[in-house]
Amino acid sequence: MADWIQQFVESLTWARVLWGAGVAVFAFVAGSGLVALVVVRMPSNYFHHENTREFMTGKHNAVRWVGVAAKNVVGFLFVVLGVAMIVLPGPGLLTILLGIALLDFPGKRELERNIVSRPQVLQGINKLRARFDKEPLLLD
Repeated sequence: MADWIQQFVESLTWARVLWGAGVAVFAFVAGSGLVALVVVRMPSNYFHHENTREFMTGKHNAVRWVGVAAKNVVGFLFVVLGVAMIVLPGPGLLTILLGIALLDFPGKRELERNIVSRPQVLQGINKLRARFDKEPLLLD
């Protein structure tokens, strides 16, 4: 097993290291920006029990199901990226929360509320929303 590590280390060049660092910085900035955009645009009552979250209502059933499937695929990708950001640079918990918000599965609302109700997560979200003159999130 040590052979592949030695081969990997020997194959490293400054160009590869700098390119990898550039990709990591870009991913961090792009991921943070996208998560911030969604969190700021999210309605303040999104996590409140009275908020109904219907997706693409009024559309033809075929269009709605394609939209729902695409939304779930994107949500799954965000969850995977968020898990990766737990160890890589980036807003891991917020990205996981965004992915969960896009997914459709039983018990989703309780899981979302559990994550958002954590003091550090809620403070981070509300600080970001305050920076853009948005109301803080309302929880039950």
